[in-house]
Amino acid sequence: MRLGPDRPAVESPRLSMTYGELQQRALRLQARLQQAGVRRGDAVCILSENDPDFLTLSIAALRIGAPVATLNTRLLVPEIAHCIRLVAPKVIFASKRMQAQFRGSTGTARNWFRLGPARHSLPNCHGPTPPRRRRMVRSRTRKISSS
Repeated sequence: MRLGPDRPAVESPRLSMTYGELQQRALRLQARLQQAGVRRGDAVCILSENDPDFLTLSIAALRIGAPVATLNTRLLVPEIAHCIRLVAPKVIFASKRMQAQFRGSTGTARNWFRLGPARHSLPNCHGPTPPRRRRMVRSRTRKISSS
């Protein structure tokens, strides 16, 4: 922390954090993610409107080695469901509104957590979500003969 732990890192109407507070929150969340079974290579999705907790969650996941997939909240339900199936996340962090809207429609990740003022309280998880098998689709191409 070259900038100093007391310098402001995040400022928003809902939340203000210094670099030191950001680091402490990210370390706590990293430990909670690991307790929930998130390991290196497991995807973590964020389905929420813009929120300062994105940064904390992203730092925590990346410290574990888990890639973070942020999903566009303006997509339609089938499009978000498709994105979640492609990513096959171990956990999904969502705002209250987005969680209520999309939770029942995906069926891929069983571990949904609320992002925001709840401060990432991770309940007991139901174990890893098995990755979906992807079907190989062969395209039929016609050979164009050169005359």
